[in-house]
Amino acid sequence: MADAADLDALFAAAPAEFTALCKQLADRAKKAGDRAGAADIARLRKPTTAARVVNLIALRTPKARQRLGELGEELRGAHRARDGERIRELSARQRRLVEELAELGFALAGPDSPPPRCGRT
Repeated sequence: MADAADLDALFAAAPAEFTALCKQLADRAKKAGDRAGAADIARLRKPTTAARVVNLIALRTPKARQRLGELGEELRGAHRARDGERIRELSARQRRLVEELAELGFALAGPDSPPPRCGRT
């Protein structure tokens, strides 16, 4: 199987480059005698646009996942404690973080601009 850096590069690649890069990695594994790894690589599918954006965020901002996890845990705790004020505060933080990550994702993915949000033109 390809190493982690190769797979990171594959899943960060532009959609138009994915298939060729995937084939190149599979061919390299096959030439190295790793037939099982080559087959595993060849079975990989090009990610959807949404999955690619998430991949880019995860690959380029490792703290994003940690921040989301920590905030989720805080929200669960606030819900368990039935602390309405804390839930509202954390929910607002969660919305800001998700919006920040969505904007980052669009910037990383390279579209000209994100689509308008509901209620906005």
